[in-house]
Amino acid sequence: MNLKALQHAGGREWFYYHQYRVYFNRLKQRYGLAFEYAATGGIARATLNGQPISVSEARELSACLDTMKIWFDLRDRSFHHKLGDQPDCRKVAIAEAIISGIKEEIRGGA
Repeated sequence: MNLKALQHAGGREWFYYHQYRVYFNRLKQRYGLAFEYAATGGIARATLNGQPISVSEARELSACLDTMKIWFDLRDRSFHHKLGDQPDCRKVAIAEAIISGIKEEIRGGA
């Protein structure tokens, strides 16, 4: 994967001393999590990949994705993720699903 393909897939280049990475944002959208908000500002409805989910499930997924970071390291040529303070199996699966989607997007755009 090259820098241009990663950027075309929505990645943002970042470097600092010996680190050279492409970070991916908008993880909620990439995972397929969407919200409709009530007039009060709270979540009224939520979907995951177009399928309705409970508001509590949506809040849990949102909190998980808010603390997650996904990047491609241009030096070792691989994807990495940081899962926040309390990583668990579900977070790993979510990160891997997002990475898989990014890879597919790059393959489809190549």
